Amino acid sequence: MGADALPTSCTFTGQNGGKTASARCTGGTGQVRVYVKCYDSLRGSYVGEYDGPWVKVGATSRVTCPREGNVQTIIEGGGFDVR
Repeated sequence: MGADALPTSCTFTGQNGGKTASARCTGGTGQVRVYVKCYDSLRGSYVGEYDGPWVKVGATSRVTCPREGNVQTIIEGGGFDVR
């Protein structure tokens, strides 16, 4: 695969304290996947890292932090991977 085979012009949308994040690339070829680290603020601990689906350039990969019992976990970091 050449250097032009990777996605370009990629953006991550999400913020610490939110529930959902997304990533989208608008140039190049290949795929992008969003990921987030989710935090349970009630228990004061991380619950894990969660990935959205791999999607083609032009599509949006989304992921939402899960509920842990009665608590909605929140984003504490994230980004995206390309391939």
